[in-house]
Parts: sequence; structure tokens; C-alpha cells
Amino acid sequence: MPITTTPPRIYTIQDKPRPADMADYLARVRAVRNALAALPGTPEPPEDMQHLTFQAANDIELALLGAERAIHAMEKSWIYSGETTSGGF
Repeated sequence: MPITTTPPRIYTIQDKPRPADMADYLARVRAVRNALAALPGTPEPPEDMQHLTFQAANDIELALLGAERAIHAMEKSWIYSGETTSGGF
């Protein structure tokens, strides 16, 4: 599933997310988690939000936290290349 850049709806205290919104949210969490291969031990998000438990909610947070950590690790691991390191001589 391609990840779109459309901003998600911002909910207020009176709003209730629709089942389609929650399914879209979980699909986005799965897409981010699956796009980053360096996430060992990160739990799978739940299949749906029906009867969501605290553990399933924590699994969603852990998947997003693992993605954030992987992105920060990638940002710090740039390898610069130039003539001397790329065999340019």
C-alpha cells in the first residue's frame, strides 16, 4: 500500500473514529513497519480495532517507536563517498 501524504483527520474529544478510519490507520502503521527492514522484535499491529486491548495498543506504539528509531539510525549512518574512497584514482 503506498503511503499518501494527505494529512489524517484531526479528531476532537467529541469525535469518534469510523471503522474505515481505524482500518486505514492500522494499514498505515503496518506499511511503515513493513517498509523498514531493520525492526527486529517489533510486534505486529493488531488485525483490527475490534475489542482493542491495552497490549494491542502498546503493540501499535511499539511498531511506531521502532520505525522512529530505525529512521534516526539511518539518519546517523550516512556514508560519504569521494574520489579517494570510491576508487577514483
